[in-house]
Parts: sequence; structure tokens; C-alpha cells
Amino acid sequence: MDKARKILLAALFGASLAVAACSDSANAQRGDPTEEQTIGLSNEDSNVDLLAHQNRELEVRVGTLEEQAKTVRDASMPIGDLLLWLIAMTGLAAGIFAMLRLRAIRAEIDGLKARLQKRSGSSSVENELNMLKGQVSNMSADYREFKDSVSGKLAAGGGAAVPPQLPASKDVIGEKYVAVDTSKAPHQAKTVAAPAQPPPPPDDSAFLQKMATAFNAIESPEDIAAFETEFAPQAFTNDRNSGVANIFEDRRARFWLVKSPTQQGKAYLIPGSDAKRNWLKFKDKVPDHPFEHHFAFSAGGSLRLVKPAIVAEGGEGWELRTLGQIEGVQ
Repeated sequence: MDKARKILLAALFGASLAVAACSDSANAQRGDPTEEQTIGLSNEDSNVDLLAHQNRELEVRVGTLEEQAKTVRDASMPIGDLLLWLIAMTGLAAGIFAMLRLRAIRAEIDGLKARLQKRSGSSSVENELNMLKGQVSNMSADYREFKDSVSGKLAAGGGAAVPPQLPASKDVIGEKYVAVDTSKAPHQAKTVAAPAQPPPPPDDSAFLQKMATAFNAIESPEDIAAFETEFAPQAFTNDRNSGVANIFEDRRARFWLVKSPTQQGKAYLIPGSDAKRNWLKFKDKVPDHPFEHHFAFSAGGSLRLVKPAIVAEGGEGWELRTLGQIEGVQ
């Protein structure tokens, strides 16, 4: 800016010299030296005043230009502030997205914890059931041992009264069997009724036949609703990522799990309502077929249940015990 001011002053100075030269030449043409000298002096004074005035005007103009330049610089500052605001808003949006994602991950973790707690609860029930089964088995073994001991002593003593000798560790169970009167005559001892045989294990064959018939007769949503009302199945599914052997509860009923009406911890697994509605997706036999772990396949025109798969509660949820069979996979 100082350099431009110097250039302007030099130009004004040159212009003043040119004006003075023109004034001298005009006086020389008039021919009066005294008058020319007086006029030249007056012209020189007026030129100096003019130059001073022009110099002041230039200074004012230069100041105006400087103020305009400053105004332009100040006007450019909001652009930088706008960039900073844009960067700040971008960071804020990224923070909000990360917070929402973190909340979703926490919800998934809570769901997994709930599932683990549910599985641990079923595992504790199974452990208690196993303990009860063990106690029953021990009681049966103690009874057989007591019976064999009494029979042997009766045979060895020729029918004489022989008090039963029970192991010290079986006091409680022995007291139950001491009530049997073995002090009578041999012919009377032999008339003691034999202990009742345990009842045969419960049979679900009729229930399974009824369930298979009802399943194969499903043709409409009303039939599905009627099946769910009668047999109260639970909806399960699986996926290839966690393995088709692992089934878990889900609203989409790829499988139906129907608990045994007679045996605790036992259930029957059959294709569910989702498989019944969308069987065209499962008709082709492909690797990692969703039903290949629990069922054997046979060809057929449509989905038909031959026999359900048998599953039992285990430490990792429902585990396969007996393979089922379905028709309709090519």
C-alpha cells in the first residue's frame, strides 16, 4: 500500500511540473517580462495549492481503499466460521450415531443375558430331576439287596425266623422293610405277596398319531390356528450362522415343539407354520438344509410328517435324541 502511495505522489509531481511548463510557455508568447514573471509566480502558487489539494484527496482515497480492503477481510472471516460449524455439526452427528449404535448393542447384550439365564434355569431343573432319578435308582437297588438277603437267609435257615440284617448306611430304607413279618411259619412266610412290579413306561404313540394326522391335514390358516389351539406348540427356528442343530425360540415358527404329555423333559419336534406356508423354499435338498439335522428326508409332492423328531432338555437347550422323518424334499 505504501508503494502505491509513492507512485501516485510521483505521478502528481510530474503533472505539476508539466502544468508549470505550460504556464511559462504561455507567458513567453505574450512578450511582457514583468507581467510574465508576476503571472508565473501567481500560477506557481495556485499549482502548489492544487497539488496539495490533490495530495489530500489521494490520501483520503487511499484511506477509503484501505477501509474497503479491511471490510473485505472481515467479510471473509464468517466463511471460516461456517466451516468450523460444519465440522462441529458433522462430529455431533457422528457422536449421535455412535450413541444409538451403542444402545442397540446393549439391548442385544441384555437379550443374550436373558437367554443365558433362562438356559441356566432349565439346566438347574434338569440337575434336580437327575438327582431325583438317582435317589429312586438307589432306593430300588437297596430294595433288591434287602429282598435277596431275606430270601437267602430264609432258604439257608430252612424256614426259621431270621431277622433281616440291613446295612448301617441304609437305616431309613431298612425301616420300611423291617415291617415285613418274617417270624411266621415257613409256609406262611411263603404266602407273603410279592412286591408290585413297576408300571410300564408311558406310551405317547396314540398322541403322536393324532398329532401327525392333524398336521398333515393342514391346508389353511384356520387349520393352523386349530392345530395350535389343540397341541399348544412352541415356535422355534434356527440359522446357518450358528448351526442348523441349534434351535431357539422365535416368533417365526420354522419348527413346532410339542412337549410330551406324559414325560417331563421330553418333547417332539415337527415342521412349523412357517415351513407349512413357505415349503417351496425348503423343497430342494441343499447343503445346510434347515431340517437336515433333525429329520430324514424322502421324496414327495408336498410336506408330510411321517414321524416327529424326539428332543430332550439339556445343558445347551433342546438336544436331539431320535431323528424324525418328513416327506416332500427332492
